[in-house]
Amino acid sequence: MVLRYWEPTARLDRADTEFDRIVTRFFGTAPRAADGIAPAADVIADGNDVVISVELPGLSPADIDIEVAPRRLTISGERNATEVAEGQRVLARGRRHGRFRTDFRLPAGVAADNVKANYEHGVLTVRVHEVTKPAPEPVKIAVEGGESASVKAVDAE
Repeated sequence: MVLRYWEPTARLDRADTEFDRIVTRFFGTAPRAADGIAPAADVIADGNDVVISVELPGLSPADIDIEVAPRRLTISGERNATEVAEGQRVLARGRRHGRFRTDFRLPAGVAADNVKANYEHGVLTVRVHEVTKPAPEPVKIAVEGGESASVKAVDAE
């Protein structure tokens, strides 16, 4: 029997590239990630709302930060690597870990107080309702199903 190394992320990298191409085609920009780690995401228009669903398995709502700025929504956090007990060794790591940050371009006139977030079964769902005037002060967005995620509203200047 021959033991060969399997690269499970090769197909995921191709899927990420294809997803970015499709999002760019329809929305003019693709979600961008810092440090090369981008969680899988869907962006859906629902009437005047934009619904963003991001896969973040293994995290708690307290591990997720959501920041709303003029024409931008940023989701960031950190996923830690699985602990390895003494006497064990890692043969392969297929799950990504480390800091992540994903930016989404928003329509003009979105206010932080019209952004709602829900985290359930490892999926963060952010619903952004379009309004005409951005919020001038930071607003905390409650994440249902657990603790609140940290959210900041940032002025354009």
